[in-house]
Amino acid sequence: MRSAWILVGCALSFTSTLSEAAAKDSLPCQDRSPTRSHWPQGTLLWGSTQLAATQPMSTVLASVKLDGARTVDEQPRRLRFPNDHEVPALAPLTVLDGASSDGKPVEVAVCDAQGSGGATRYRLELRVKGSAEWTNPCVPGGQSQASWALAVRGVWDATGARQENAKAFTFACEQGAIAKCAQWGYKPWNAEHVDLHQACTRMARADYCGTGRSHTWNDNVVDLYDSTGVVQRETRESPDFSPAKATFESSWSPDGATCLARTRKGEPIQAILDECPKRFVPGAMDFGGGDVCTHVRKEQSVKRGKGTWLNTRSYPPPMKATHP
Repeated sequence: MRSAWILVGCALSFTSTLSEAAAKDSLPCQDRSPTRSHWPQGTLLWGSTQLAATQPMSTVLASVKLDGARTVDEQPRRLRFPNDHEVPALAPLTVLDGASSDGKPVEVAVCDAQGSGGATRYRLELRVKGSAEWTNPCVPGGQSQASWALAVRGVWDATGARQENAKAFTFACEQGAIAKCAQWGYKPWNAEHVDLHQACTRMARADYCGTGRSHTWNDNVVDLYDSTGVVQRETRESPDFSPAKATFESSWSPDGATCLARTRKGEPIQAILDECPKRFVPGAMDFGGGDVCTHVRKEQSVKRGKGTWLNTRSYPPPMKATHP
């Protein structure tokens, strides 16, 4: 058990423009000297960059196939899930077929692998099929130009919904909600954490209606705690988070918010009710310690407190994180 305040969102996304010779660009995992461009992207689910800097609405890496794995020298490599909730270990210089979020084919190369907190994280490169140019698909974090990714079983669609898939998995980059929620304590490869992890991805992006639409700002501080005690409510004062200044916001399930006290950005609750008009009704749900909702899911089971996995407290607007 632990308590934690967390940063949600990501301020910028980056795309590498490579200047290497065409022959070198045709191979993955080479030393490169990229120039970088950026634009605001909002909060991320996968943590991947858009696939083309000239197309701000272009899609991101969404899934990777188990079948068809091969080494750089094109030798086939057989992959399979070792059990119900783990993704197979991937060796460097493995190349896999993947798909962008609009279903277009891409190739993904594993350049490096290292252990991190009981899991393996990977440095990747990606290219659109037919292209000679390989780039790291992950949005960099802080001063890092090469973010890492976790291999997570299941695939997510554009609405933020997770589906089991026996033939595909997800490379979740560290700046996206899928990987962040695993780092915060909800291990999606643990059967008992699958629903908690999915609820966390909704919470991290303030996806109240469960449609994939985010209602947060970049780098907002949120205090998270859950009904099972994996993460507990933060009670300690620190330079980065003051529990006394945070107020209750909402509760979460795998398909979005289960109850609302207010919105993270300060939007009227009515705006959320209008966005998903069949979801919430006025009603109180008391979680103790002053954490009380004013609107709850229509389902009777949720009104009795069932079906809620996570709760969040945050700074009321316009207060934001105390560091970039």
